[in-house]
Amino acid sequence: CLSSDVAGAVCAARIATKHVPDDEEIRTVAAQTEALVVHLEMGDKQMEAEDFLGALETYAAAGRVIDCASATLGVARAETKLGRCDRATRLALSVIREDAGNVQAYAVRGEALCLSDDFDQGIKHIKEALRLDPDRADAQLSFRRAKKTEAALRRARECVAQRSFEEAREAFTETLTLADAPTKSPLFATILSERANTLLRLKRHEEALADCFSAISASEDHKRAYYVAGSALIALGRPAEAAERLKVLLEMDPNDETTRKHHEKAVFETRKAKRPRYYDVLGVSSVASVPEIKQAYKARCMQWHPDRHANASDEQKALAERNFKALGEALEIMEDPMKRKLYDEGYDKEAIAERAEAARRAAHRGGHGCGGGGGGCC
Repeated sequence: CLSSDVAGAVCAARIATKHVPDDEEIRTVAAQTEALVVHLEMGDKQMEAEDFLGALETYAAAGRVIDCASATLGVARAETKLGRCDRATRLALSVIREDAGNVQAYAVRGEALCLSDDFDQGIKHIKEALRLDPDRADAQLSFRRAKKTEAALRRARECVAQRSFEEAREAFTETLTLADAPTKSPLFATILSERANTLLRLKRHEEALADCFSAISASEDHKRAYYVAGSALIALGRPAEAAERLKVLLEMDPNDETTRKHHEKAVFETRKAKRPRYYDVLGVSSVASVPEIKQAYKARCMQWHPDRHANASDEQKALAERNFKALGEALEIMEDPMKRKLYDEGYDKEAIAERAEAARRAAHRGGHGCGGGGGGCC
């Protein structure tokens, strides 16, 4: 019964039982084959009813009764419908290695490969199933679906390459419908994350997020979905949430440099959003000259100097002190060309101080390198 000929095995066991009714081993094998048939038939009914978890348990139980290709492929079929394509492809391959003529194994593996976004190998396997059995209905259906889905997905990606993002969004939506993929399958996650990217380009950020979260639900380590979600969250003014979500992905794979860069950008944007608005503090525009900034500083200092609020309420005194301190910080940044440039690039006070100190140390080292021994650099 290592092949898929369960009916033949049952028939052989029954004949053997009739010829040698007192043989305990034969009776045991006959009982096992009968139990196997019951399990396989129940599993098939559960698959038809779309109770894939139930079918998985039933086929697994069948395999424990007798280790055979039918039980193994039943598990693979159920795993495929549940979106667990990696295990399905491995199980089907194990059957193919034992029986290179097993039609169902090629059909099951082909479908699982297509649901893993490997249409090239998937379609090859389905073609092999049809070569072995041209009339196999499930293979014919899988072949037609795979070809249509592959074509639609290719068209969607071509639209992205041409920057026709609205057309790409429509094509990805069509691909989802054609694929009819399980919601936990890699293909489902891939299509959603790629559609999310087109929605991001269209500045439809909330819709992009919805697709990303669905993709991550389908595949918890789907990196593209995390990256697009991070960009959408930053665009929506939620960089701290982006940083937290990307941190989860980074913890899954700490050595991934792309993930690290996305996380660092989210952290940078979080710090940027929290920093004081120095131009507003001074009451000047972002293109104000240094003299204009100093003039504005003096005027604001007159307004918020603590001495001018000596007789005010405690609350008003505290506000004056905060504003006066902020004015000093703003002037320190704005009157220094390098610090102001860093601020305009998005760095906060702490990061600016770190870079200014690094520049000072570098200049100091360079000065020692040139002036050692009084010989100069000339």
